[in-house]
Amino acid sequence: MFVLPPGTTLRSLIEEFVPEMHRALVPKTESGRYTVAVTLSARNGADAFELAVNGAEVKASRGGSGGGDVALWVDAAIAQAFLDDWAGAGRFRPKFVPKAGPTAPTDPRLLKRVAMASGVFELALTDFPLEGRKTRAAIRIALGAAGKKVLDQDTKVDVTLETTVATYERLLAGEVPPEEALDHPDVAVRGKRFIAMQAALALAPWLTNAEKQGG
Repeated sequence: MFVLPPGTTLRSLIEEFVPEMHRALVPKTESGRYTVAVTLSARNGADAFELAVNGAEVKASRGGSGGGDVALWVDAAIAQAFLDDWAGAGRFRPKFVPKAGPTAPTDPRLLKRVAMASGVFELALTDFPLEGRKTRAAIRIALGAAGKKVLDQDTKVDVTLETTVATYERLLAGEVPPEEALDHPDVAVRGKRFIAMQAALALAPWLTNAEKQGG
C-alpha cells in the first residue's frame, strides 16, 4: 500500500503521487494511450488536471479541456475530506488486495475496460461526515464517448448510485462484490441500470477481494 507523504495536497496528489504510483505498479510491458481528466470544483472556480497515459508512463499537467477517456468531477471540499482521511485514520481506504492485484487508477488495463462503458455516473454517499455534519457527497464520472465532453455539475447524468457510508465501508472491506452491490438493499440505482452494470463488471477485478474468491 502506498503511503501519502506528509503535506500531500490535492494538487500534488494528482500531479506527483498518482504518477509515482502508476510507474511503480503498472508493468513496463503494458501499452495503450488514454487521457484521464480531473476537475476539482470550488466556489472561486475550478482546477482542471489532465493525466496523459502511455503504457507504463503517465504525464500530469494542469488545465485541459475537462474531457478524456475517463473524466471525473468532484467538489474540492469533498475531495479534501477524503484526502485528509487517507492521510490519517484511513476509514475510506480499501482494506484488501484486489483479485487483479494492486494498481494505480491510471493503469491502462483498467482504463481500457472502463472506457468501454459509455455514460455519465453520479456516485454518492448520503451521510458523509463533513465539517461536523452529515452531507451528501457525490462524484461524477464520465466514461468512454461520454467522457470526451466537458463534465461539470450541469452535465446530464445517465445513472445515479447512492448508498450510505456504512455500506461503502463494506465495499472497501471487500465484503460486497461490485456486481452484487447494485442489488444491495442499501444501494439506490436511478437511471440506466445497464450502464452501471457494465461499469461494475469492468471494475470487478480491481474491486473484488481475492480472499473471497478463494485466493
